[in-house]
Amino acid sequence: MVDISIIIVTFNSAGVIKKCLSCIKNNIVSFNVELILIDNNSEDETLTVVKNFFPISQKSPTFRIIENSKNIGYAGGVNQGLRIASGDFILLINPDVFITDGFFNRIIDFFNESRDIGLVAPQHLSMENKIIPSCREFPDHLTLLWEITGLSILFKRSKIFGRWRMGYFDHKSKMEVDQPMASCLMGRKKVINEIGFMDERFTMFFNDVDWCRRFKENGYKVVFNPEIKIYHLVGHSVMQKRYSMILHSHIAFFLYLQKYYKKWWHRILNILSGIILFTTAFIRIAVLLFKPKRKGNSVNLN
Repeated sequence: MVDISIIIVTFNSAGVIKKCLSCIKNNIVSFNVELILIDNNSEDETLTVVKNFFPISQKSPTFRIIENSKNIGYAGGVNQGLRIASGDFILLINPDVFITDGFFNRIIDFFNESRDIGLVAPQHLSMENKIIPSCREFPDHLTLLWEITGLSILFKRSKIFGRWRMGYFDHKSKMEVDQPMASCLMGRKKVINEIGFMDERFTMFFNDVDWCRRFKENGYKVVFNPEIKIYHLVGHSVMQKRYSMILHSHIAFFLYLQKYYKKWWHRILNILSGIILFTTAFIRIAVLLFKPKRKGNSVNLN
């Protein structure tokens, strides 16, 4: 019987995946673990690094690799893993995330405190041990207004203008939240089966927002717990395809508004929001095109 299924979706992750797997290996001694890695057609040595890493020892988890012939997006990759996962608990973890000692013991002990906890998220730390803000509230049309006017930056600690990014929260205490980063997120398999898999319309962005919203709408808590810690190289995958990722993120925001705001007057706001989102996406891309490229941004922790 499997205690924990760990799902990792990779794309050009050769520089970080070995460290991610090493941290997992060092924390699985007390558990029966299966590790499911879905590679979205990496163009680097990701699969070579992974295949050379296993088998690692007699404590190696059951290990499966799905090699996609094309990049089907994060949500599609996660769903491939969820379909075959058999653990009582499911951990979604990005290849640029490195768990700390005692991670699994702490997070499972926390789940056991309450049956209505649906998802648990850890505190994110940079490699310099600085807290990375990782939780947000659910966005709406006002969120977009505060963002494009800059009010969310000017008043980032405000519970009105800074609500979406939760600038008022220091990420140092336990708190029930709307949506933490899906880069490291654990849930119970039976609850995930009840809620359903990720919505694949949100290929790269907002799949976690939508998923967390569905958990909460079905009566389950999404909890941030700073006693559980990880190190995270934020944006490692996203930065590889910056232009595409900007466009995908804006499209996903628009699709999210369409999915959850369906009244007649919402539809008018959705159209206006779509115009703003697509316009600002192309402006951001144009700025990047004319911005001098930085050198030396590659990461290799293997």
